[in-house]
Amino acid sequence: MTADSGYAPARRLHGDGEICVNLYRGDRPPTVWGTLPQDDPPRAFSHHDYWIRSIVRHIPGHSGGWLIAETGGRALGGVPLVESRKGPFRRFSAHYMGTPGYPLLPASLDLPVRGRVVAGLCRALRRLSRGGGTLDLNLFMPADHSVFWRRELSRCGARHRDVSHSAIPLDGGIETVEQRHFHRTRRKERNRALRAGCEAGVTSDPQIVDAYYPVYLAATRRWGVDPLPSPFFRSLLEQGGGRAFMSWVRFEGRLIGAHLNLEGDRDVTAWNGATLPEHNDKHPATLLIWTDLEEACRRGSSCLDLGSHGGLAGVANFKKLFGAEDRFRSRYTLSSTAGRLLGGLSRRLRGRSD
Repeated sequence: MTADSGYAPARRLHGDGEICVNLYRGDRPPTVWGTLPQDDPPRAFSHHDYWIRSIVRHIPGHSGGWLIAETGGRALGGVPLVESRKGPFRRFSAHYMGTPGYPLLPASLDLPVRGRVVAGLCRALRRLSRGGGTLDLNLFMPADHSVFWRRELSRCGARHRDVSHSAIPLDGGIETVEQRHFHRTRRKERNRALRAGCEAGVTSDPQIVDAYYPVYLAATRRWGVDPLPSPFFRSLLEQGGGRAFMSWVRFEGRLIGAHLNLEGDRDVTAWNGATLPEHNDKHPATLLIWTDLEEACRRGSSCLDLGSHGGLAGVANFKKLFGAEDRFRSRYTLSSTAGRLLGGLSRRLRGRSD
């Protein structure tokens, strides 16, 4: 896939009478993508073109595409994809770094058409996953979507695994959230932060990245991970039309922590964040999540997604004290022969090192 603006001519991956499934390569969707109903079904933030565009333009080794089932110039369903390359190998994903990513399928489609579209998209995904140099292709679906797709994906040889994540329900608004879900320990921490002189707010101004990025870089060194480039964060805030925003905490005018939040049609995800550990006595992380919650409620979201705890009990408990519930997404993996062989070898090597 190219990283150029626009898209290349479609590559046909499946045909079923008048319905065909095409792959468009590029960093933005083709015109036909815009014929999908805008809120049927609700979209994750990963379905919006600013997400793919920001990844493709600012993260090396990544490119984008749009797999679309269509007929007569009208889209019947589809999924944005990210391709990542490392050496001679590539991977396709409908998500990036743990974000939800799955096909969109309008509920208004007649049942027989829905069945043909699902089958066509799954077969196109299988074909794409077996292309030259491809290791695998991954989808990351909410549980209610997974049930509908599971049968056809299984027929195509997809492996299925449930992955937990933490989410705070927002029914009833911020007052209800505080009463029912926000543990008194967290309320005390929030109040201490405010009494200590901390200030909090929300912005989509990309200039905040200048203050946030040093905090984030210091955190990645502690975590032992490679940082994402600062232009990527800027691009999300610039291109997201307000769907990407940062909650921030300042003390004596200095930013001591921030969260990058991404809004879907139903939820808000606190996707990336960091605080300065020398200010932990002021509980900036607690004040940040409270600010995330206030803004998510203001936007009418159904939940605040805090992501996976990775099996770490301390992280899981930290989130539970904010009222987070364990929920599950279904990960589906379609692998090539090379992908299955390399995956098996990797698992054996990990087993020997344990």
